[in-house]
Amino acid sequence: MTVNQSPQELAARAQRAMQEGRYDDAHADLAKLRILAPQDGTIRLMTAYAHRAQGQIDKAKENFEAAIRLQPREISFRGVYADWLSTLGEHEKAIVHFDAILAEQPDHLNAKIDRLLSLARTPGRPAALQELALLADAHPHEFRIANNLALFLREDDRISEAVELSKRVLSRDPVNRRAKHILARSMYESGNPSSKPLEIALAADPDNLELKATLAQAAVEDGRSEDGIAILEDALDKAPDWLEGYGILADMKRQTTGAKGFATRYETALSQRPDWHALRSAYAALASRVEGHERALEILGQGGEDADQDSFIQLAKANSLSELKRFDEAEALFAKLDFESSPEFAKAYLRFLTRTQRFDEVIRIGNGILALDPAGEGTINGDVWPYIAIAMRKLDDPRWAWLEGDRRFIQTHDISSEMPDIEELADTLRKLHVFREQPIAQSVRGGTQTGNILFRNASAPIQTLVNALRNCVREYIDQLPEPDPNHPLLGRPRENFRFSGSWSIRLTEGGFHANHIHTHGDISSAFYVALPQSVQSNVADVDQSGWLMLGEPASELETGLEPIRAIRPEVGRLVLFPSTMWHGTRPFEGGERLTCAFDVRMNSF
Repeated sequence: MTVNQSPQELAARAQRAMQEGRYDDAHADLAKLRILAPQDGTIRLMTAYAHRAQGQIDKAKENFEAAIRLQPREISFRGVYADWLSTLGEHEKAIVHFDAILAEQPDHLNAKIDRLLSLARTPGRPAALQELALLADAHPHEFRIANNLALFLREDDRISEAVELSKRVLSRDPVNRRAKHILARSMYESGNPSSKPLEIALAADPDNLELKATLAQAAVEDGRSEDGIAILEDALDKAPDWLEGYGILADMKRQTTGAKGFATRYETALSQRPDWHALRSAYAALASRVEGHERALEILGQGGEDADQDSFIQLAKANSLSELKRFDEAEALFAKLDFESSPEFAKAYLRFLTRTQRFDEVIRIGNGILALDPAGEGTINGDVWPYIAIAMRKLDDPRWAWLEGDRRFIQTHDISSEMPDIEELADTLRKLHVFREQPIAQSVRGGTQTGNILFRNASAPIQTLVNALRNCVREYIDQLPEPDPNHPLLGRPRENFRFSGSWSIRLTEGGFHANHIHTHGDISSAFYVALPQSVQSNVADVDQSGWLMLGEPASELETGLEPIRAIRPEVGRLVLFPSTMWHGTRPFEGGERLTCAFDVRMNSF
C-alpha cells in the first residue's frame, strides 16, 4: 500500500538525496512538490540547486528565475542567483538582481559590496573602484571590501596602493589571512623585499601553494636559487598532487642550473604513479621543447595500455607525431578527439592541418571553433586566428586584407623623448635578469626572460615607462579601423584596457625569438631599451639581424610565407601589433638586445 507523504517529508527527502549526490531521486521528489505547491518558490530554488550541482546551467537558470518570479521580494533568492551569475562571468545580469535587492533594502551592505564587485568586472570598473574605496572608508572593519579593492588595484598594476590598503587592513586586523597574502604578493611584484612578508603569509596559510611558489621565485631573485629549488622540492613532498608545481620546479631548475636533471621530479613521480596521465602529458609537453618530440613519444609510451584511453595523452601523441611529420599516425589519433571541447585540442588540430597544407579545412574548421566563443573572451581567438591567417595567405583569400592587411594594425611610436633616463631603465632591467637560461615554454632562444609581472615593479624607471606606454596604447586603439564584430581585434570593446602581461627579454649573441603568437592578449608589443652595434649599424639594413619580423609563421610549419613587415629596432622605439599576428626576430652578432614586452587586453576585467 502506498502511503502519501507530506510536502515537508518530500522536501526533506529531496534535500537528503541532493546531499548524497542522488540527483535523479531528488528531482523525482521535487517534481511531486511542484505539483503539490506550484506557487512555492523554495521548491524551484531547490530544483535550481540540483541542476547547478549537475552542471546543467540552463536548467538551473530557468529554475532560479522561476523562484524569483514566484517570490520577487525574497531577497535571499536573488542574492544566491546573483552570486552564481557573477561566478559564471555574467556580471551585468548579476547587477540587475543586486539592484533589485537594494531597491527593497537600500542599506543592505553585502548587496552593495557584491554589486560593486560585479561592476568592477564590466566597463564600469573605474566607477566601481571609486565607490569601493568610499565604502571601505565608511566601513573600515568590513575587511572584505578593502581586500577585494586591493586585489583589483593589483590587477590594474596600481601596486603601491594595493600595498598600502593591505597594510591598513592588517593594522586593524593583524591576523587577517587574506590581507597577509595580498600584501606578500604585492610586495614581491613591486620589487620590494618580500621574503619576510611571504613567510608571514605562509605561517598563516601553510598549505598555500601559490605562496610557496612565490617564495621560491623570490629566493631566486635574491640570488638564492638553491633555496628556491629546495622550497619547491619541499612543497611537492608535502603536496605530491600539485600538478603545476612539477612544471614550475623543472623550469626553475632549467633556468638556474642548466638542462641536466631538470625533470627528475617528473620521472620520480611517474615511477611511483605510472597511471597519472595528466602529469605524463605535461612532462611530455615540456620534454618536447627541450629534448625533442622523439623523447616526448618515449615518455608517453611508458604510460601503459590505459593511457591510450586518456584524451590528453592521445593529444600529446598526435601533436608529437605531427611535428615529426608522421602525419598518417597523427591523423588516426586526431580522429578520436573532440577538438571542439578544448582550445588545446583545437590549436593542435589546426596546426596539424596547416602542416599537411589542408588550408580550406583550416578555415572551415577554424570558423566552427570560433563560434564556440563568439564574444572572444577566452583564448580560442588566439589559438585559431593565426592559423586562419596562414590559410588565407596560402589560398590568396582576399579576406586576409581584412584580417591583417590594414596598415593601422602595425604601428611604431618613438617615446625616447619621454624616457630621458633610458640607460637607468636598462640598468634596472639587467638586475631583474637573474636566470642563466631561457624559460622552457617561451619563444626566447639564446637569452633570458624576467619571471615577475614587470609593470608591477615600483621602480621609478619602470613606472615612467608604463605611463608613456599607456598613452601609446590609447593612441593605437583610437587609430584602429572601424569596429567590426567579426574581427578578432576590431570586435573588441575599446573603452578601457589593461596590461594582461609584461616582461623583459635579454638576448645575447646569436639570440632570437622563434616565431610565435600570444593567446592572452589583443595587442602585443616590443619596446627597445638597448641594442648591439650590429643591429644599429647600416649593414643590418641588408641582413636584418635583430629585426622584428611580423606575419612570418613558425618555421617548423614550412609555409614558405615571408614576413608582411620587417621593423628595424631603435632604442626608444615601441612597436604595437595584433596578438594573433605571427612574430619573431632574426639572430644578431655580438652585444645585447634588451627589450620590454607586454600584452594588452581591451575591456578585460
